[in-house]
Amino acid sequence: MGEGPSHRWHGSKEPKKITWKGWGGRVEESIDRRLDLEIDETCGIQHTMSDGSVATYELRELKDRLCKLHGIKSNKDVLENKTKLFRRVVHLMVAGVDVSELFSAMVLAAAPDEPALKKLLYLYLCTYAKTHPDLALMTVNTLTVDCANEDPTIRRSALRSLCSIATQDLADYLVQPLQAGMRDRNALVRSVAVIGTWELHRIQPELVEQTGLLEQVQTILQEETDPQVLTNAMAVVRKLDESNGMHNQAFVYALHN
Repeated sequence: MGEGPSHRWHGSKEPKKITWKGWGGRVEESIDRRLDLEIDETCGIQHTMSDGSVATYELRELKDRLCKLHGIKSNKDVLENKTKLFRRVVHLMVAGVDVSELFSAMVLAAAPDEPALKKLLYLYLCTYAKTHPDLALMTVNTLTVDCANEDPTIRRSALRSLCSIATQDLADYLVQPLQAGMRDRNALVRSVAVIGTWELHRIQPELVEQTGLLEQVQTILQEETDPQVLTNAMAVVRKLDESNGMHNQAFVYALHN
């Protein structure tokens, strides 16, 4: 007879602190790795099989609960319930469990006006965008929509997350959000957009030069009043100055004059 689920209590162990370092910022979440047996107010008792895989019924349970929250008007209780579910999904993901099948349910469950929940969502989305090419474009679409959100905190987080998954194949999708970001009325969003321009330049310099993004950096240096945005703009200039190529050197000279 095969071994059944491995049950082990972990008592009062402190959960391990794991820091996710994404581009231009850090999202820190306290991740509890106790997966052998966990009692959760939202999901009930969660079992982990002896080989480390999570029972299929748990993922089905999570998906059902997330789907039921889609479209429900947000209030304190609903937000608390969503947060518990999102944290549980992230817990499993960090522990190496494939929870990619919850992708659509996670996206639909996050309301447009929940910044804290969005951060957990972006951590989930960006993790799978980097390892699942079939989910990368859906992640880009979700983040691009949120780059135009009314809440500047969400716009900033979405743009930073979008830049963190930038690749040759996805480069074209970054141009419009970066252009809008450098014109944003919020300084924090502009600050992220300036650094994002360098990230895109590092991947595909011709695209940045052809779309006028470098000229927008020049305009920021000339007109910006926020010190953090100016600091980031100068950092971009220094990066360009360190790179090789006469076209970069000429542009840096123009910025300084």
